[in-house]
Amino acid sequence: GRKAMANLDSILKNRDSTLPTKVQIVQAMVFPVAMYGCESWTIRKAERQRMEAFELWGWRRRLLRVPWTARRSNRSVLEEINPDCSLEGQILKMKLKYFGHLMRR
Repeated sequence: GRKAMANLDSILKNRDSTLPTKVQIVQAMVFPVAMYGCESWTIRKAERQRMEAFELWGWRRRLLRVPWTARRSNRSVLEEINPDCSLEGQILKMKLKYFGHLMRR
């Protein structure tokens, strides 16, 4: 996840690209790397916190160019970038899809 974000740094810092385009790039290039094998994960509180931290600091705040010193709530950052595209939500969707596949077998 973090290495994939670091490789995209020059694209994401480009001021010519729009925010929705950058979000689509992250969803297409970073999420698959971060979610590899997520169907079999057991997500505990610690893992959930790490995912939330990656989601907020790894890409949402970076795309909005919010410095770490800025006193801005996580909720406001989540609301500015579509909250429907959360990493945790996509992992849950993948797990349910895999469970359905197993039940049909």
